[in-house]
Amino acid sequence: MPDSRTTHQIIFLSIGVLLLAALTLIVTGILKDDPALGRISRLPVIRLFISPNPERAERLYLAGLDLVEYDKQQAVEYIREAAELGCAPAQSALGSFYFNGDGFEQDAAEAVKWFRRAAEQGFPEAQYNLGISYMKGRGVEQDTAEAVKWFRRAADLGFPPAQNNLGLYCLENGREAEGVELFRKAAEYGLASAMHNLAFCYGEGRGVEKDPVEERKWYRKAAEQGYVNSQFNLGTLYYSEKGDENLKEAAKWFRMTADQGLAQGELMLGAFYQNGMGVEQDMAEAVKWFRLAADQGEEYAEYSLGECYKNGYGVPQDMAEAAKWYRLAAEQGLSYAQCALAFCYRNGTGVPKDPAVADKLINEAMPKLRAAAEQGDAEAQMWMGRCCEDGFGAKKDEPKAVEWYRKAAEQDHADAQYSLALILNRNGDADEAETLLRKAAEFGHPEAKKLLDAPGQTDRIP
Repeated sequence: MPDSRTTHQIIFLSIGVLLLAALTLIVTGILKDDPALGRISRLPVIRLFISPNPERAERLYLAGLDLVEYDKQQAVEYIREAAELGCAPAQSALGSFYFNGDGFEQDAAEAVKWFRRAAEQGFPEAQYNLGISYMKGRGVEQDTAEAVKWFRRAADLGFPPAQNNLGLYCLENGREAEGVELFRKAAEYGLASAMHNLAFCYGEGRGVEKDPVEERKWYRKAAEQGYVNSQFNLGTLYYSEKGDENLKEAAKWFRMTADQGLAQGELMLGAFYQNGMGVEQDMAEAVKWFRLAADQGEEYAEYSLGECYKNGYGVPQDMAEAAKWYRLAAEQGLSYAQCALAFCYRNGTGVPKDPAVADKLINEAMPKLRAAAEQGDAEAQMWMGRCCEDGFGAKKDEPKAVEWYRKAAEQDHADAQYSLALILNRNGDADEAETLLRKAAEFGHPEAKKLLDAPGQTDRIP
């Protein structure tokens, strides 16, 4: 099921790596939303309840609604009394209070009791919430079939969140066209999560013909409602199209997601600042956004922050701090970080020299690294070049190193361009070496700039 990334010199993030990290949401675009839980409905179905005194129940319920923001305790008492008189919206609201622990101790079983009473009267929000309870196994045994039954009842009454979740179930269970139509109904009502899911289907060709125009349209509609996942995916679409104006538009949407604390958005905005894509290059600003994402455990941001400390981009150079961030990303299995940390242990930079630890890390990283490199990941290709050049994790093989560096360099990976230039320069191809150094320098590679200013310097970056 579908369920929203840096380089040796992180300033030179390759397009492929950024997309790998950034497309988490676009690849896993379908989201299970619980938009009704915790809501207190004012839907025009208040007389769908059976009550010996409907007028009193309605007055109590409405009085409770008016007091919710000012006197929660009194509001709950009014809503409870209305619920006990059979008012379905009040029963649903009381269930939400218990489900969320809003106003008193959380009690999922009690929530289900009140959701069921309202659901059996045909109140769609309660039917939906009962479906959520069965789907999550909150207050009842987990039962997907029962959840789908209640989602369908609410969907048939036109309740958009239920249409959205039923659409998700259909998409996951071989009824993709039906899922798309359910998403469409909820999207046309204005439900942002359904717009997002409909866009995903158009983008992936799930239940409908692929249509990039419709994909963008629905992501934009949801994004303009403030739906953060759609804002991110819309930014990713603009980013993938390149060009200055598209990059500016991508930066705008990534900033919106970053401002809302989305870790992938913070990562992308940091990368944009490091590379000067859609914004003025600003290393300190890049570090700020990488740190925010890294503090949320985003492994590519942790690695990126390690690279900043290694190379002194936006922060004072500090190998101990670099190794700290590499370690955090490596512990999450990120092969780039495992390689970087392995080199730290091999050379004793930022950590005590420990060949055994270095070998363990590089051996763990190599299968994933090689697979990624063979699939065109420029960052992985750069690391494969480094390993082949140094004979660490791979057989020492300069021609093979040149091959990997060249593949990454052709994707505008500046660190690969720099490393390739050094090898070519040593082997007498000064013209191509200078061309590659100039390309790397254009991306802001500091060592490439130094070599261009002092052509006699041919040492590799330590």
